[in-house]
Amino acid sequence: MRHVAWMIGLLTLVVHGQAQWTSIGPGGGGWLWSLTVAPDEAGTVYVGCDVGGVYRSADHGRTWQIVNRGLGNCYVAAVTVDPHDPRTVYAGTHGGVHKSTDGGDRWAMKRNGFPQIETWGISAPVAAVAVDPRDGRHVLAGIGEPRSRRMPKEGQRAGIYVSHDAAEIWEFVPEPADLAQAPVYSIVFAGGRPATVLAATALGVYRSDDGGATWAKSSAGLPQAPTWEIAADAKPAVFYVTFADAETKTGGVARSDDYGRTWQAVQSGERGDWDYWRIVADRQRAGVVYASVRADAGIFRSADGGATWTRVTREGNVRSAWFGRGFICTALAIDPRDPRRLYYANDMDIYGTEDAGETWAQTATDEVSPATPDQPARWRGRGIETTCSSCVAVAPGFPSLIYLGYWDTGLWRSMDGGRSFSWVTEHMGYGKASAIAIDPQRPERAWLAYGSNYGPHRIWRTDDYGRDWKLVGYEDTGLPPGAVWSLAVDPSSPMVQRRIYAPVNGQGIFCSQDCGETWARIDSGLGENLEFTNLVLDPRDPQRMSVGIRFGRKRGQTLRGGVWRSEDGGRNWVRIGDIPERPYLAVAPSDPSVLYVGE
Repeated sequence: MRHVAWMIGLLTLVVHGQAQWTSIGPGGGGWLWSLTVAPDEAGTVYVGCDVGGVYRSADHGRTWQIVNRGLGNCYVAAVTVDPHDPRTVYAGTHGGVHKSTDGGDRWAMKRNGFPQIETWGISAPVAAVAVDPRDGRHVLAGIGEPRSRRMPKEGQRAGIYVSHDAAEIWEFVPEPADLAQAPVYSIVFAGGRPATVLAATALGVYRSDDGGATWAKSSAGLPQAPTWEIAADAKPAVFYVTFADAETKTGGVARSDDYGRTWQAVQSGERGDWDYWRIVADRQRAGVVYASVRADAGIFRSADGGATWTRVTREGNVRSAWFGRGFICTALAIDPRDPRRLYYANDMDIYGTEDAGETWAQTATDEVSPATPDQPARWRGRGIETTCSSCVAVAPGFPSLIYLGYWDTGLWRSMDGGRSFSWVTEHMGYGKASAIAIDPQRPERAWLAYGSNYGPHRIWRTDDYGRDWKLVGYEDTGLPPGAVWSLAVDPSSPMVQRRIYAPVNGQGIFCSQDCGETWARIDSGLGENLEFTNLVLDPRDPQRMSVGIRFGRKRGQTLRGGVWRSEDGGRNWVRIGDIPERPYLAVAPSDPSVLYVGE
């Protein structure tokens, strides 16, 4: 199995001889890029994540489940429900279009006609999918990356693809040439004239009057490009589009009253509230529209077609979770059956309103107990866990104590076997808990590697179950800067002089013989400029250890990767395995002579 990052902390239970998995963790986290509400009675909501794939709620966001079976790429920038059949759903991913005909239970990749898949599964990343309201077999897909704002490189394709058989075969629209090279962020069919289609692109708005077969630029009156998202009003001829330019730091909302032929700005901003992006309109009440910016300015509502605007996310009406206020908006959706119900997502959470934005409440996690002077608050997720988990540790002999290490949000601790979690590194700021090791005889003591997402990391120690942390591994104590992805405790060393091992990328393997207070490099024979995966000890003979090293090239040198072993406590090493890419190691608990390797 190729290892990039562990998604979510997961607890496995064996039931009738089969492994059953239950999601655990605090809930939320990660970047949530797309939201849509199905026109059904169940209140089905879909959210697409940057690394987590698709989550679905069948009860208006009260509970969530991951629905990734068959999904070939987990970066989901668009989720679209077929208006003819709410069980048919399309996901626009970095690897192309995926389709489900059973409400997301199973997905199939539909990229016949797309370019060949490139590195990391990225090829013609789909940022928009639209289904013709007259004919469900007629589907359009727009190629773009709204997160990066990049124009395509030479040889890369952007633009629009068309399918006439419900996404089985796709055809590229080569003309006009500028559209073929323009990142496309939104596609909308006109309600009153379904043959008319509008597309928001990095070069402005384009319009088609024949269902997407031919296109022409239609940006007359727009103050600037790029444009980001289009919404159709309840009044057939009226459309809204958001526009924002990162260079000038200006943007806003424009309105068209003639099916997108001409536009007029109705809202503009600069400095803190210029970056307009998401927009939705009430399809039952003309003139009601919601627009958002990416930064803290939040979401605005107009009830008069854009003439006046009121901010509906503000201090006091947004009830958030463990990460504080969530005014940033990365995705926005409105319930087509009940337009007073809306949802928005940001880089940590999902929020819902039942009263057209008067009040908002997060829908990803529940507070089990509030914070006290002695203990942090405890949280339990509702099933949507979208932060990448970088490490997991269960205390030996004390299984109710679990640590989950995440990218971005640091370290979380459970004292009740995973039923709830507390954030124990909030005071350390933004960063990643890259490795955690619990003392096998003293569960109250543990060592943590923490730092920026891609290093360097420092090492901290707790002696009270994670309540307080002491910085023990940094430059002044002998530990050089570098990424630390693994920590190991020698259980045979004296408890007052615990021996700790830390492979430091680009530096070598370091050891502390005083519980982490001081460090020194100990290895020879491994070479320099190395990138380590993890280090494991033989529990019967801790002097016998193995380490995984990544293959590749760095700074003009070939990294001599693979699996290496030491028989003398890490001083001397020999190469024992030629494992491609990134070898990750695990010692078999029942027989420590067995070493498992994954990559």
